[in-house]
Amino acid sequence: MLATVLVLALQQAAPAVPRSLLLLLGALLLLGGLLLLGYLLLRRHRDWLGGRLLALDAFLARRTPRLWRAIRRRFSRDAWHGLTLTLATLVFLGLLFLFAVITESWQSEGALLALDQAVNEALRERLSAGFLAAVAWFTRLGGVEGALPITLVLALVLALRRSWWRLLALLLSVGVGAAVMWGLKLYFARLRPEGPLFSPTSASFPSGHSFTAMALYGFLLFLLWRWTPHPALRAAASLVLGLVIVLVGLSRVLLSVHWVSDVLGGLAVGLAWLIFSLMFVRALQHLFGRRKQALPP
Repeated sequence: MLATVLVLALQQAAPAVPRSLLLLLGALLLLGGLLLLGYLLLRRHRDWLGGRLLALDAFLARRTPRLWRAIRRRFSRDAWHGLTLTLATLVFLGLLFLFAVITESWQSEGALLALDQAVNEALRERLSAGFLAAVAWFTRLGGVEGALPITLVLALVLALRRSWWRLLALLLSVGVGAAVMWGLKLYFARLRPEGPLFSPTSASFPSGHSFTAMALYGFLLFLLWRWTPHPALRAAASLVLGLVIVLVGLSRVLLSVHWVSDVLGGLAVGLAWLIFSLMFVRALQHLFGRRKQALPP
């Protein structure tokens, strides 16, 4: 039944999708293929490439020593404020740009608004009450009744381990993140679609359940990657928690309490806030550590 509904939604949305969006999708697929080809070629000729990079490094170090040292520090693997911070900043800015694109699309009645309406129309009165009740179980994982107990247990575990900095990151990503999410809801004040089982009164954009799922389960995934040395367990945790995040967002659309763009916006800004929280706390930890080392014995 779900597959049929999704097919109908895509059939209704297809005429509204502009050709520029299809061209962009094709360009992204082509870029992905070129990147994969480039990666395979670099692996095959990495010795040759390594020699060329060393020569380029020596040339730039002679010509612009100060500038090149500053650039190299941004890509250093030895410090968190090197390559880690550089990549995190790029992903954070990219997610903010994606959130802005999503917002502009439905506000200007673009392709996403047409997709929102087509999916909502296709879902209306096509799903049984029993199916919706089952879907509602997944949506609770991103609501207060599901996220709050998990957050409290996770906070207790971090406190028992005396991992105070990570506890601060959890409170910032989930606790302060809830305030950020509600502030965005109040600012955009978008009306929700009419659902068959639920009639929420809060604003629609962005999806709070999707935001919370990304912030909470994304943080849990970060902890598991830090605590678990086994690649198989990491892969399993990534699959399970990633599936939970997707199912929470999908359940909001199936229950017709959110538009598709609400969920996409919630996931994008939720991940951006999670990255900001982790990097901000890491910067505080680094700054506090430097000041502590500077204190006289």
